Amino acid sequence: MLLSSDLYKELERLEADYRGWRKEEQKLKEENAEWTKKASELKVLRDHAEADVRTAKEALEQATAVVSEWLSAYGAYVDTARERLKEAWGEEAPSPFQAPEPSPASARRPETATPALQETLARKIDNWENNRRGNLTRSVQAFQELVRQRTEYNLTYGFVAPADAPDNAAFDRLFEQLEQVDLPAYREKAEAARRQSEEEFKASFVFQLREALQAAKSEFEELNYALRHFPFSDDRYAFEVKAHPRMKAFYDAVMDPFLLERDEVPSLFAPSEDERAQVLAGLFERLVRGEEGDLETFTNYQNYLDFDLVISNSAGSYRFSKYLREKSGGETQTPFYIAILASFYHLYRSRKTLRLVVFDEAFNKMDEARIEASLKLIKQLELQLIAVAPDEKMQHMFPHMTTTLVVSRVGYRSFVDPLFYVPAGEAAGDDRGEVDADE
Repeated sequence: MLLSSDLYKELERLEADYRGWRKEEQKLKEENAEWTKKASELKVLRDHAEADVRTAKEALEQATAVVSEWLSAYGAYVDTARERLKEAWGEEAPSPFQAPEPSPASARRPETATPALQETLARKIDNWENNRRGNLTRSVQAFQELVRQRTEYNLTYGFVAPADAPDNAAFDRLFEQLEQVDLPAYREKAEAARRQSEEEFKASFVFQLREALQAAKSEFEELNYALRHFPFSDDRYAFEVKAHPRMKAFYDAVMDPFLLERDEVPSLFAPSEDERAQVLAGLFERLVRGEEGDLETFTNYQNYLDFDLVISNSAGSYRFSKYLREKSGGETQTPFYIAILASFYHLYRSRKTLRLVVFDEAFNKMDEARIEASLKLIKQLELQLIAVAPDEKMQHMFPHMTTTLVVSRVGYRSFVDPLFYVPAGEAAGDDRGEVDADE
């Protein structure tokens, strides 16, 4: 038991010594870190002092050269200047080439000078000392900030260079490489990518506009095909679609039949004597740098087209826009309905909607033949019609409608009666109409 107790005490002593040495080790580490920091600061101060010495030597050499030059030019005035300096200092003036001995600020004051001069010199020396210390402090802080920025740059961009180097040689070399080698290459690649993107956008815009114009012309061709089968009395109608006069040059350039035969689309927009290329270049100039509203004007394909309705009969043909006010009500209303139906047909071209058309007081100025032709055209265009018509028009529309609802009023009460048309010879319940429409 005694032996175990001695061993336990010895173990406790060793543990206490170990803890003591660990504390001493930690203290020495902290002191080492502190001395390392001070050594770094002293190194910075030493580097700045050496730089100041080099600057002072250069300044001394420059001053000596200036004095020598001055002596060569104005040597005759040296004695006079020395005498005046002696009067100002009150003692023998020092040689302009004699460096003053370093001494405290109080020792540099000429005791033999006048009190006012001593006070002025002392104040100037103190100000200089304060400025020097302030500049040194700012210099140390600026270098520490430089070290921080260098370290951050190294970590961010994976650059290997001493962050606390006294000069900026490594980073200057990197800057020169980036400025003279890498950046020009990057600029060239970026410019090439920009040109390619611009040309691709231009080509895409031109061909999309071309497709929209061709699709519009195709839709009107379909309408004209349908209109050819539905004469309105002695009249036949057809839509005329051509380039708008104000946009004709752009329209012709976009619809150029040789546009798709070019070897390279970007060549369309390159500087060229080709008239089409110049027109397209002018178009994009208007899109990019045009006046307010030009963007909306030149990107809407409808603005490139001019529409009119041509009416033909045994007497000849004429355009509806020129004779709008010269014809009777029925003759005027028929083209109006054709234009409206064409608009609905264009609106419902996806064929994924109800294709609904609603007319109030429908066909009120049209005769029976025109009404019948209009209803057949609606069926041909696969439009769903809901029409409200006066009583006198019901007899012309009733045979062509799927459902007819007669609304009447007696006093303050209204009544709705459904009517169904059954052709002669057919039983009730059979197909009751020709047009999938409601009246």
